[in-house]
Amino acid sequence: MALKQNVDPNNWDSGKGVAKGNKDEVKPINNYLEEVRLAIGSSYKELQLKRKILSAKAVKDLYL
Repeated sequence: MALKQNVDPNNWDSGKGVAKGNKDEVKPINNYLEEVRLAIGSSYKELQLKRKILSAKAVKDLYL
């Protein structure tokens, strides 16, 4: 899912899924990514609680 954020590939930690460094420019991006992860997790849990069919599409649709 595209989040319309740009990060230089040299400054991307693919293992952690975050921008590398402590620069002021990467902190907002990493904070945004964490917020999105939490919201997607909440969407997943909501579907579980409602006993809905769990799929990537269902989670994405609920998140969006």
